Amino acid sequence: MRPDVRRGLLALALVASCAHAAVPAERFATEYPIAAAPGAPAYVVSLPQDAYTWSRPDTALGDIVVVDATGQQVPSGVYQPPQSVSRPVTLTLPLLAVPAAQSGSPGPRIERSTNGDIVIQPGNDNAPGPVHEWLIDARTSINLTQITLPPAQVSEGADVRLDNVSIDVSDDLQTWTSLIRQATILSRGHGGDTPDVTTVKLEGGSGRYFRVRIVSGSVHWATEGEATAILAGRLEEKLSADEAPRQWLDVQPSNTRSSGQGVDYDYTLAAALPIDALRLTRGHDAVARVDAMALDGEHLGESLGTLVVTAGQGDGSTTLEIPAGRRDALRLHSATPLRDPPRLALGWVPDRFVFVPEGQAPYRLLVGSRIARRPAWPIGDALAGLRKQQPEGWRPVEATVGPGERMAGEDALAAPEAPFDWTRVMLWVVLGAGVLVVVGMAASLLRKPPSGPREEP
Repeated sequence: MRPDVRRGLLALALVASCAHAAVPAERFATEYPIAAAPGAPAYVVSLPQDAYTWSRPDTALGDIVVVDATGQQVPSGVYQPPQSVSRPVTLTLPLLAVPAAQSGSPGPRIERSTNGDIVIQPGNDNAPGPVHEWLIDARTSINLTQITLPPAQVSEGADVRLDNVSIDVSDDLQTWTSLIRQATILSRGHGGDTPDVTTVKLEGGSGRYFRVRIVSGSVHWATEGEATAILAGRLEEKLSADEAPRQWLDVQPSNTRSSGQGVDYDYTLAAALPIDALRLTRGHDAVARVDAMALDGEHLGESLGTLVVTAGQGDGSTTLEIPAGRRDALRLHSATPLRDPPRLALGWVPDRFVFVPEGQAPYRLLVGSRIARRPAWPIGDALAGLRKQQPEGWRPVEATVGPGERMAGEDALAAPEAPFDWTRVMLWVVLGAGVLVVVGMAASLLRKPPSGPREEP
């Protein structure tokens, strides 16, 4: 084997061994036992509130690892759940007839109700002829792959009936996108031995509302809602089950000071929590209006928005959604004095960690370190592979963490003492030795008798 290849394999082996090496206890501040039902291919846990006390904000949660019973790390990372999942769906929905209008007369008005239902307002002069346009409300946005229409009536004495239809899609009943411009459907008489052809295949049709128009022919479907169509496609569903519930923390101002004619209220937290909402509750003031800001040390940070509560405002509280981020200090500024300090609650959503079990259970969550960091495990690729192997809609099994147990504590976060600077000492020694040499040489010259002849007076 070539020497460079051997060196490359040795380097890879060293990286793998370091990644799986036992984690020294003195490198982490605290640990949490993980309780997980055995047998799952992956687990997800939520960080407890006190874990944020030990995790340094500048590490972006990189100082959090999962280890097995022997202390060796297992693949883990911050959990990024899919926002939605696609599943097949088949819906049987009514065909809503749009009355035809006479030539030169305004047609029917099509509107949406407050909950999105289709409302058809007929025109003043409806044509007595057959209906040529039908609407379908799927109630939610679906990606339509095919639609099956009801068979049309076949006139007496005819073998088949051919009609051509176009199908459009919309999300607002105003702007329509064509899915198919002309598709042929076929209906046979009752004596026919072959089935009707009433299914139209579609591609790329995503929306809530669908419109079927008769391009040629004149079907005789029911006009009072009895006619139905069968829609088949895929439905995108939001996975709210994968989202950790928002928690609320009531806080009291740590400092209050006058600011102009108003007042500043500062709030200092024990840990930098991932705050994404503020809730203000009215006290004894009839109306309160405060501006919220983040603090960066002693300086003002980003502006978060304004909260207003009044006496006639329902439960007397208002909620402000803000960009999620770890914050440990906030300021509320009221331009007018308040009778009571603002009653503030902070909404935060715990970060979640996913890990793939390896080694020996039980597993532990280690949090807080100045030097230790979690390796860049390809956890996203691992989950993508598991989703392909597992049934549709699979997600990691929920695990729980127990009370935290102190490990190295603050020592794991403290910077090490600077090593003694021996170079300065050596410099002074050298300088001192040089001075002694110079002094010795001067003394030697002073003690030496003059070598030249002495002049007589």
